[in-house]
Amino acid sequence: MENNKTKYINKFSGNSWFKKDKIHNDINAKRKDENIISEISESSDLIESIVRPDQHKLTAFPSQFYTPGTPIHKFNTLSLETNSLGVCWVEINFGQYLGLNAFAASTTGVNPGVNFGRSNVFISDPNYSGVGQLDGFTQYNQGVTGIGQFIASEVMREGIEMYNAVKAGPASVWYDFTGRLDISSGVVTCGINYTFVNDANDVTAANGLLPDMNYITMKSIEDCPFRKTCSVVESLQACFIPQDQTCLDLKDPTKGNTGVQQRFFLLITGAAPNEKVGQLRIAMNFDGKPNAKYADNISQVYVKSASYEAMKEATEWLINNGNVIRKVQDQGYGMGRFN
Repeated sequence: MENNKTKYINKFSGNSWFKKDKIHNDINAKRKDENIISEISESSDLIESIVRPDQHKLTAFPSQFYTPGTPIHKFNTLSLETNSLGVCWVEINFGQYLGLNAFAASTTGVNPGVNFGRSNVFISDPNYSGVGQLDGFTQYNQGVTGIGQFIASEVMREGIEMYNAVKAGPASVWYDFTGRLDISSGVVTCGINYTFVNDANDVTAANGLLPDMNYITMKSIEDCPFRKTCSVVESLQACFIPQDQTCLDLKDPTKGNTGVQQRFFLLITGAAPNEKVGQLRIAMNFDGKPNAKYADNISQVYVKSASYEAMKEATEWLINNGNVIRKVQDQGYGMGRFN
């Protein structure tokens, strides 16, 4: 039979364990709250980095293993000039780093059998007026027309070969109207799609360094998963949202992406002919691993990176709220002004 002393000890012991369990549960709850707050903060920071990569140069996409690297920030402006039909076309390959020797200035035709240039940015030649001139509505169905009216641009080309490997980071593109308001007309159509193309003259050419001529019309661009059409005087922004893990892998900077490429297309139609009607501001961030020649001269740091869970939450928010491609009321310079 249990005496009073034993009852007291058991009662005291039970209370102690109860208190310990309560404290343990409180600590776990606090840690859980802290983790949630941390993930929210990571998601918020990543959203800002994706929307404004020109301001957040030290933020990278998630990685399974963190290694020291050098933040690479590429930010340039491309002038948009229409042809004699008032049409201009641009393609930008998101996540594709353009090394010095990866670029090739060959002209591009509509037919895949015509030799392609090598770049991550392609633009229509405003001075071309020959057979098969770009009108924004005619898809040439593999016909050998328009040779020379699409140019591989070196606007995002690296000046020297500095890296052994690079990893894609946040990137964005802004379109702004810069033409004359008294003669402004036309619409701008842009879209993002995931495609794979080949160069029949060079089967070894990487998909990431080639243009996709299947998207030179308003109809084809409006069929993209993400798209937007508005007046030519409106301002637009498009963000790079990685579609799979291959986008986040380290890659050889002297070569192009070999997997399915995420491409941004922009088409201006019905605008004033032979006028500089707009500009594209292009910001691309990468994480680079310096080669032996430059490793002693370039500092390497652990580039700030969000977790995969934060990446998922951030991209879901951008997609669900229609901010992958969006109109910007403030020319893209303000934070948090989504519509």
